[in-house]
Amino acid sequence: MQIQKIKLEHFRNYTNFELEFKKKVLLIKGKNAQGKTNLIEALFALSIGKSFRLKNLSEAIEWEQDYMRINGILSDKTDLELFYSTYPRKQKVSKINKVKKKLNDFVGNFLSVLFTPEDIDLISAAPGLRRRFLDILLSQVSHNYLVNLLTYQKILKQRNKLLKAVLEKKSQENELDFWDMKLAEHGTEVIKERRLFFKTIEEFLKKQYQNISGKKDRLELSYLAKIKNLEKYSAKLISHRKRDILMTETSLGPHRDDFEFILNDKPINSFGSRGEYRSSILALKLSEVNFIESQTGKKPILLLDDVFSELDSERQKYLLEAIQNQQTVITTTDDNVLNSNTENVQVLEV
Repeated sequence: MQIQKIKLEHFRNYTNFELEFKKKVLLIKGKNAQGKTNLIEALFALSIGKSFRLKNLSEAIEWEQDYMRINGILSDKTDLELFYSTYPRKQKVSKINKVKKKLNDFVGNFLSVLFTPEDIDLISAAPGLRRRFLDILLSQVSHNYLVNLLTYQKILKQRNKLLKAVLEKKSQENELDFWDMKLAEHGTEVIKERRLFFKTIEEFLKKQYQNISGKKDRLELSYLAKIKNLEKYSAKLISHRKRDILMTETSLGPHRDDFEFILNDKPINSFGSRGEYRSSILALKLSEVNFIESQTGKKPILLLDDVFSELDSERQKYLLEAIQNQQTVITTTDDNVLNSNTENVQVLEV
């Protein structure tokens, strides 16, 4: 699935902008702060309905304007639209072929893999960023995952609110029974799909890393789940209830899970070099492409936001070879980033 056209209205610094994708690779080049990343952000938003830079996409509305619209036409003629307004009332609308859809039905129609310089630090970042990576990826390929995740998050808020009420003697502890049951029900589904992901991506990751590094090293992802025995999920919640009431927050569940990068049976964040960090993240991003295609039968668009500045010549070369048959959008300040590989490249100067 490829994108053929994108149109922006009052999105960031684009008042009225339209672009047709004529070749496999779109190279967006220009000086810093000219709007290159804004195009990447718009494409990413068409994919998952959110920004990777902002908490609320409405914050991307052009200065002194009261609405913005992102519209994309895919290769199968699917028409995707995101609309946000602040006046006369706050509104967010997602449409497929001019028909309003819930966001969880919108996500998954246009598949993407995003790679930014900040991703290099994913290995050593806070667990929340790794969970966000998981949620974005799995929500694109599994509607079931997205629905269970959103439901889980709503129940989690209700349970935490009730924990506080119990602590303040405004509610009874047994009122938690219902929310514990529902939390375990949807949390179990989230964990199951995460487990399947880590199992499925294993071979992709191993192969990509060995190709990048030129070594026989084995890269793996180890899932660090708070709930290991799903049959005892509800019982674990009950056993931690007293602690949860005192802290007014739920201490167990997929919202607390994490994963770590393991190279040759050792965690990279404890001993890995900067080069191994870069090779691991590059392998992960290319494995994301492999994983999405294996689950959906469709190739995602690869969004590369100024990542060549973070990679040495060998890793740059491998990445360029990997995108030969892949729709890709690249932002850069370097005119020579593609060297002589320009036959299948569309250039946009910003």
